Amino acid sequence: MPAALKLLIPISPKVNSAADLASESAENYSENKYGLITAATLEKYRSDWANSKPPGVTGSLIIFQIQTNSSVVSNSYAVPNGKDVFTYVLNNPSSFFGQSRSNGIIETESILPEGKTIDSFFGTFGLDLRQDLVVFSADTATDDNLLQALRGWFALRYWGVDKNHLAVLNGAVKYHATAGTLTTFTVTSGPQFGRTASAKNIFTDNTILHATIGDIIHILKNGVTTFEKVTPIPTGGVFFWDARTVSEYNGTASSTVASASLSCVNKLTTPITSNTCYTNHEGRISGAKNVPSSSLINSSTSEFKTKAEIKALLAGAGYAQGKTVITYGQTGVKAAAAFFASNSIAGYPTRNYEGSWVEWGALGNRKPSTDPADLNPVTNAAYPAPNALDTGSPWRTDYVFLTESLQINPAFSVPNYNLTTTKQFSTSSSALIEADKKYLLPGGSSSSGGASAGGSASGGGGNACGG
Repeated sequence: MPAALKLLIPISPKVNSAADLASESAENYSENKYGLITAATLEKYRSDWANSKPPGVTGSLIIFQIQTNSSVVSNSYAVPNGKDVFTYVLNNPSSFFGQSRSNGIIETESILPEGKTIDSFFGTFGLDLRQDLVVFSADTATDDNLLQALRGWFALRYWGVDKNHLAVLNGAVKYHATAGTLTTFTVTSGPQFGRTASAKNIFTDNTILHATIGDIIHILKNGVTTFEKVTPIPTGGVFFWDARTVSEYNGTASSTVASASLSCVNKLTTPITSNTCYTNHEGRISGAKNVPSSSLINSSTSEFKTKAEIKALLAGAGYAQGKTVITYGQTGVKAAAAFFASNSIAGYPTRNYEGSWVEWGALGNRKPSTDPADLNPVTNAAYPAPNALDTGSPWRTDYVFLTESLQINPAFSVPNYNLTTTKQFSTSSSALIEADKKYLLPGGSSSSGGASAGGSASGGGGNACGG
């Protein structure tokens, strides 16, 4: 075929499976060239990038230090050279790596960003992830910083970036600077030379990494649903990893805040006294095992435990070789450490239930209540049904065969989502994934389903809790 004619033929993206995207770490993290890397490896890269690039990387080294508290100035930045090594501090990672999007049923905050948002990230920093190596790191050792660093890694993996072009520093930059294991400076980079790139140009579809609520219910019902666009149930079985706290896992009342940015007053149709709203119900996905994210990490340094320790934790919780892990937390962001540990340290096929408990716990059916615990504390009147799901909606999760340790939260603290009949009886929960798949196609338009904030290298602090 003539070369000129080949250029006219659209290139469809390669569609990967969860098994394709699993990447096991070396036992000794110092041997990793991507994935979870040590300060010594980053120091080698930074000090002699031209001669130490890992295989497959031909471009620049770009280091992102995540600092969600914009009032904190660590003054410890991995040293850039302004030529092929660049360091940036991200105070607003959530503006690039998460946004409110609808899955066709309910809109949830801090879901994976749409294509134009991730391309905005590429464009802001002149990234070409077909050539460059991007290293995400916590600036100072806080859980929020580490989770958002891991979220950045996950967002880029979802949008097709190859594992060889992404890394996460094991331990916060400030910690390593203090310990003397990483050379730092007090100044970060200016803008990188102008380059333009897009997720479209990677020609890779990794959307399997996002598990939908339809996928979860389909699995729990052994495939007996009428849902459309659910992914096949893994032949080796599924291991649901609940990465929340023990109290959340046990269904303690009022554990899950339904919104990080909106108070109940803004979400409810009637005035209330509380400024914090909670999900309709608490509990855990049926059969899920609890390995809290906090058990994976040394919070004082932001370092992960060893691969052997992480595998032992999962084996102790009941993981068996061959199963696909599906992680979830209070939010998809909160599950970032669990996903990374499973996918990129243990090397297991892994998907993240992006909606997590803020979505699962929202989808219930409630009638107006006269129970004293549910009455308006000011007027003593009954509240309207806090969630508008019809009794027969297939998306209800407040059934004991779907939710263990089911605990209904007081009506006065639960937002009214006012879901339309069309949404309640939708046949699919994959609207945003379908939009993302379309975006990746040649000539694909911008994803739909949510507003994007955009962002820059400085600005308001990100919220690791998400929606």
